Amino acid sequence: MPDVGRLLRGEASLTTAERLLVASAVTGEEHAATREDLAALLEVPVAHWVVPAEVGLEESRANAFTERGWVLREDDAEGRLRDDAPGAARWNAHAAMYHGLTRWRGVETRQELPVVDSAELAELARTGAAELVRRYGRPPPAFVERAGGPVFELPLPGPTNAGLWRTLSQRRTTRAFDRDAVLGTAQLAGVLYWGFGCQGLAHVTDELELVRRASPSGGGLHPIEACVLVARVEGVEPGLYHYRARDHALELLQALDEQGVRALALRFVAGQEYFVDAQALCVLSARFERSYWRYRDNNRAYAVVLMDAAHISQTFYLACTELGLGAFVTAAVNVAEIDEALGLDGFREGALAICGCGIPATARPGLEPEFQPYAPRGR
Repeated sequence: MPDVGRLLRGEASLTTAERLLVASAVTGEEHAATREDLAALLEVPVAHWVVPAEVGLEESRANAFTERGWVLREDDAEGRLRDDAPGAARWNAHAAMYHGLTRWRGVETRQELPVVDSAELAELARTGAAELVRRYGRPPPAFVERAGGPVFELPLPGPTNAGLWRTLSQRRTTRAFDRDAVLGTAQLAGVLYWGFGCQGLAHVTDELELVRRASPSGGGLHPIEACVLVARVEGVEPGLYHYRARDHALELLQALDEQGVRALALRFVAGQEYFVDAQALCVLSARFERSYWRYRDNNRAYAVVLMDAAHISQTFYLACTELGLGAFVTAAVNVAEIDEALGLDGFREGALAICGCGIPATARPGLEPEFQPYAPRGR
């Protein structure tokens, strides 16, 4: 507690104090520890099971360590992380710590926005941006130039109003969907097929089968799966589904009504209300054990899995654009709650992000910036 008397007399000053914290990839929490705790913890091996007494760990301290997620018991009844889950998936220790400590639960990003028209909302967005600049200063510039030698101007691209070039130029994030519209079955099928579907198989050996998708993947392993929250899709009952890429089919995991889907979606996307009106939302989960089977204990393997999810989200956007749909992707999601809803342990397989698609609203809100066409060198 601060000394109020010293503070009023102007005698109080800031001092620093050391704190020893131990973070757990299992619980995603940090707890204060004593030096005695740390010394005892360092005696516990990481590669094999031991009886606490064998390493001089008294039962009370072993129980406290287990409760905080610092050590695991072989008969862990809670099943927070089954006995060999991180080991079987071949996680790198640093990646496992980062993954475990960033698995959101109960995060709420929602902000109460006044009921105003699009022009007023756009002005509020500009005011908010101006406040960011006032608080943090100007951001790093949009374009960067490096001191170097002569500049060689590249030929400008040709017409961009057809084919892939048109689709790329029209790709954008949608934050306003027509909540009452219905997504066509064929539209959802097209988005899922090009985003997550199988376009080819390669039987490398009797034991190893590789899949070709429309997006690149580290080692050709394609660990990203899709579970779909269906709110309003023609011919498909609302609910939570798994997309079975081998069969190009939806497998029902949990039947819900539309209201239940949107309530679950709001929890999943941490209160980002403007995404909840989409007709379908796809949870991107990673089967880490498939990637780490090859890239085991590799300190770049986790980054490659994240890149896989990013590749798919871009393909998802392009498919939606081609089909005349709005699309979004967000990594601001309550991963721990999603994993629980899908029955995932978070380490063999765990959620990473959510993509969504649907019928765009007629009026674009002020949250979507109006980009003016740009051409290099003023063409």
